[in-house]
Amino acid sequence: MSSIHNQRRIPARYGIVLGAILFISFAYAIITAQILLWVWGLVALFSLGLSVFVVYLFYRLVRAVERIAYEH
Repeated sequence: MSSIHNQRRIPARYGIVLGAILFISFAYAIITAQILLWVWGLVALFSLGLSVFVVYLFYRLVRAVERIAYEH
């Protein structure tokens, strides 16, 4: 049984840009003394990303089931 693995790598510059944005926003939160708001925003972004990832996995599951149904 052969399977096709599509490996997509995220470029390193995206990680660097994300780190810079997080650092700048954290520095701004320290200057304005709103650390809890920064933490809340970070948690909100993480939960949004996790939700999008779960929906993507469900989409892939549906596509796989449809492909199997059409093959047989």
